[in-house]
Amino acid sequence: MQPDRYTRTISKAFGDHAKEYDENSSIQKRIAETLITYCPDFDHAPRILEIGCGTGHLTHLLLGKYNNADFVITDINSDMRDVCIGKCGNGAHTQDVEYHAMNGEYLDPNLGKFDLIVSGMTVQWFQDTECSVEKWKNFLSDNGQIHLSTLGDGYFSEWRDAMMRSNVKSRLLLSPSLPKDMQTQMLTLTENYKNAVGFLRHLKGTGASTSLPNTGFLTTKELMRVIKSYDEKYRGEMTWKIAIGSWTP
Repeated sequence: MQPDRYTRTISKAFGDHAKEYDENSSIQKRIAETLITYCPDFDHAPRILEIGCGTGHLTHLLLGKYNNADFVITDINSDMRDVCIGKCGNGAHTQDVEYHAMNGEYLDPNLGKFDLIVSGMTVQWFQDTECSVEKWKNFLSDNGQIHLSTLGDGYFSEWRDAMMRSNVKSRLLLSPSLPKDMQTQMLTLTENYKNAVGFLRHLKGTGASTSLPNTGFLTTKELMRVIKSYDEKYRGEMTWKIAIGSWTP
């Protein structure tokens, strides 16, 4: 299926910043380090699918944890995937590691079955997260598992508060709905970006500054009001609320 305009916009935004993503993604590294702890040990050589590898923070950890696994590693953007290949390659693997440019909402039906499907900070960009993750179950082997991270309710509460106090409508992504039978754990992380401009530069540097579909960006006047309100009260502090979703049979 051909990607729609919003999906193409998301892919391009991340691709445009693929080479600078790593230096702006310390929080993504911390999230990956938590997500990997939810991934199980296996008593056999597992087959693993990663959806949304980005530049490889989670990929690197997965290759290290499962050095005898068969991997299929994907990202919707080929530039991000290529950076991941350059960073991670095959690791110390004796088994197959395949890299593909692929939309996680529309997986290739010929991929086969996997013992583990894992996705780090990707599904919040999907058009229909709950439906897409539900379909992933069709790619699981017997006793296969899914583990993912995504934005949780109340993320960027400081920025939301600054927008509300500035009488500006939020353009932040909604926290995605996950399948009802997924177990969810909440992770709270804080970062200090020194000021609002530092926070916005972080988002731009990771390609994550795309607004909600059909909402547009803040006007210059709106943005200046929010920046002033945020800096007066929060001085660079930002809270990331992360949902860790797990599905096991």
